[in-house]
Amino acid sequence: MAAISASSTSRRILLTLFTSKNCSLCDEAKESIGRVGKKIKFDLEQKDIYAPENQEWFRKYKFDIPVLHLNHQFLFQHRIKEETLEGTLKKYLETGIIES
Repeated sequence: MAAISASSTSRRILLTLFTSKNCSLCDEAKESIGRVGKKIKFDLEQKDIYAPENQEWFRKYKFDIPVLHLNHQFLFQHRIKEETLEGTLKKYLETGIIES
């Protein structure tokens, strides 16, 4: 199956993963995101909520990581299922609609 490229549409995909070290759910999320990345092209930014520059995100997500945003909009938290993420990104590429 060929990868779907965001450049083939006018829609850019930026995923932001709010994470931390020693977080097994975060490790699982990274693996799921990586597998989806083999099918759909996107940019991935990771933010460690414990980093000093991310205090705002720590206050917001300290009990909820991993958290995933799509183009700065909340998408998922806790468990990030590969199939659900792939479906959400495909829908966004086709329609521009972000649904979590």
